[in-house]
Amino acid sequence: MLVVKIHGEKLSLMQIVILAMLKSGPKSSIDIVSEVMEKLGYKYKPSIYTALRELRRRGFVATIFDERKGVNIYYLTEKGLRILGEIPQTLSSLCSEITRHISYLSELLGITPIILRVSREIYDPEALAEYRKLLVRLLREVDEKLKKWRKIKIE
Repeated sequence: MLVVKIHGEKLSLMQIVILAMLKSGPKSSIDIVSEVMEKLGYKYKPSIYTALRELRRRGFVATIFDERKGVNIYYLTEKGLRILGEIPQTLSSLCSEITRHISYLSELLGITPIILRVSREIYDPEALAEYRKLLVRLLREVDEKLKKWRKIKIE
């Protein structure tokens, strides 16, 4: 399990996902579990509930029991909001480091890097269109960065 350290706080990727999900507003535990299972393909519900309990224990989220629905409603606390604000920069650095390692390992092992392989393994036209949008957005970001550095002329 990958753990990310942010200002002395260790968070699992699942915990980070849950915090990010709650940014848009409170959600029931059932909604959180359903969304994680749908979007990330998780099959093991207890790991999601464990992440929720740990976030609550550490003060990143709090709950209100919805008596009408019979479920806990989770929401971000001030501490959760603060740590959530630090996550993008931390994840950006982590992604850069992971990408460098994957690229080097791919070179050493003679395998196709994941970013190239993904497009070859998507068979759903809608998913492939979403992947294309992501790549276009990333290319725009690269172009903007290069323009700022004025090192390379972008056409």
